[in-house]
Amino acid sequence: MAWFGLRKDKRILLSIMTDGKILYTSPYLINKPKDFQEGRAIEIMFTFEGVKNPYFVYVLNEEYYDAISCNFFSSLSDAHNFEKMRTDNSNWALVEMIKILCNILGVSINSFPLARTPCNFLHNKINTNTLIYVDLLKDWYPIRHTMSEGENAAVIKAGLVNSGHADIKDFISLYNLSPA
Repeated sequence: MAWFGLRKDKRILLSIMTDGKILYTSPYLINKPKDFQEGRAIEIMFTFEGVKNPYFVYVLNEEYYDAISCNFFSSLSDAHNFEKMRTDNSNWALVEMIKILCNILGVSINSFPLARTPCNFLHNKINTNTLIYVDLLKDWYPIRHTMSEGENAAVIKAGLVNSGHADIKDFISLYNLSPA
């Protein structure tokens, strides 16, 4: 493998969300100060056959983030290895999501329908979401933003939700990946 290979101990599943509801928030975020912002999360959307709404998973993987941000492949082999890393990262996130949801629901993987349902995944580009604590909702949310909005976009949007001037669903992914 060229200049990257998954460092499994460096991946953190930060959040799981569907239909605008946070299903899981990682201890990594819970233990951060409420003014902390995590802007390096990669958004992965999982769609399952026969399930109406997609599941969104937000993963922190510094190596993957660095590989995306440099966006330079010196050879076809590097590009191939990156695609393999991207798929491995998604497979890892899917398995972690299923394990976490089974644990939350108190069911075995064998009895959990999503564990046996065919699914597809899509990745987003980097810098499209910032995980930020929303006081009104008492949880960490992945606020969408684009590069043209500026660095404070997530803070401003969370402020609108906290003040009651906007609904969180205006600023999170519900059915599609966040715009770049």
